[in-house]
Amino acid sequence: MSKKENQVSQENGFRNLKILLIIPRFIYDGEYNQQGQKIGRWNIYWNWGGSKNKLGGGLYEEQKGCSIKIGKWIEESDNFGYFSQITQSGEYNKIGQKIGTWNLFFMDEEENKQMHIINYNKKGKKIGRWDIQYKGNKIGGGQYDEQEQYERKIGKWIELSDGFYFDSQIIYIGEYNDDGTKIGRWDIMYQWEKDYQKIGRGLYFDFEDIFTKTGIWIELGDLFCYSSQIIYNGNQNKKVQKNEGSIKKIGKWIEQWEKYAYSREITYYGEYNKDGKKVGIWNIGYNGQIIGGGSYDQQEGGSIKKGIWIEQWDGFEKDSQVTYQGKYNQNGKKMGNWDIMYRESDEFKQIGGGQYTEQDGCTKKIGKWVELGQNFGKEYQLSQRIFVGDYNEKGKKVDRSVEMDFWSNEIVQEINYDN
Repeated sequence: MSKKENQVSQENGFRNLKILLIIPRFIYDGEYNQQGQKIGRWNIYWNWGGSKNKLGGGLYEEQKGCSIKIGKWIEESDNFGYFSQITQSGEYNKIGQKIGTWNLFFMDEEENKQMHIINYNKKGKKIGRWDIQYKGNKIGGGQYDEQEQYERKIGKWIELSDGFYFDSQIIYIGEYNDDGTKIGRWDIMYQWEKDYQKIGRGLYFDFEDIFTKTGIWIELGDLFCYSSQIIYNGNQNKKVQKNEGSIKKIGKWIEQWEKYAYSREITYYGEYNKDGKKVGIWNIGYNGQIIGGGSYDQQEGGSIKKGIWIEQWDGFEKDSQVTYQGKYNQNGKKMGNWDIMYRESDEFKQIGGGQYTEQDGCTKKIGKWVELGQNFGKEYQLSQRIFVGDYNEKGKKVDRSVEMDFWSNEIVQEINYDN
């Protein structure tokens, strides 16, 4: 967060200042009083691509040394973003609690479309019926307990996923008991162009008064969307869930790269031993074709890479198909020559590389290296760069390094390093 303001010395305290608070995606425009509390009207803008789009705002009032929101407000939702442009509008009471009816709207170029209607009681708790709409169509909702002291869901609910947006229209359908806990069967539904279709499911089971996932579950990957449709199908036991430390992978597995998406369809094929450690040969695949891999060796404390490996570049994608080929020593450290390979069409060809050495248990580059620019790839007009230069025995760049355009083989600039 950064502030743009007139310079004020601390010994003089605050003056009443008109201020802009710039927070990565938002700009908050308003005034601070002499005690540094927000007062009066504040406006909220969405800061995207250099443009300033007003979202809403409202009034602040100082009470007992604190700033609280009062009256009517329009605010950004918790998950507001480029693909999830949702605002919420409603009223705060005199002590800063949401009251009455709050509406959530999905913004688009045509018009604001209502998504949710939320009711709050006098104590700022959600109550009664809550309907969820998307682009004018009701797609979900449910009931909150009417009792003033509670804010809990009861009965049948249709809920949105946390990352719901046009490319990831996922909803969950199931039931809450009178204590506001998920029970029984829950279905996962996904829509793309057509009606919602079931793509996942599972069962919540009452085990010693604790409801947990049990039996066979079909769940979605964390970033599930049209271009990254990852689904997990497996068994949950009654007392622990998949992500807890006592659950281990065993046997043969096919896993996706953590950056897996439409243009980065990298998968790993291999085996885990009974201790949940990778062992033996693991292959790396792209679009159904093996492009690399190597062997894991089990040592005390875990598995390490050993011997010859071919690995994908961290920036690997459709237009940047780059791999690194070299050797790991008995300690799992890179050693000797490593080649940088690039494939524009059919075969990988060497375009760079250099030498690694191990010093004091650490791997360092040494001697002459040919390396890639950060966003190397033919799709990047200003990033088709390679760097040619030297590393000293301490792994530091020295002397002169040349930045070159990969496709034209022309020198772009020369960079001098202090020895």
